[in-house]
Amino acid sequence: MSAYADKQEMDDLARHYKIDYILDKPFDLELLSVVVDDLLNASSTVSITAK
Repeated sequence: MSAYADKQEMDDLARHYKIDYILDKPFDLELLSVVVDDLLNASSTVSITAK
């Protein structure tokens, strides 16, 4: 999540810093849940669901 408003600048920064996920504000809780779940599953078996 970032304060940058320019989509192209965020895409450039994501490629430069090898960022896997970009969440636009305001972000969707279901998308946030998917991102967090993916990150947790990469290193554990814990799952998070949006309510």
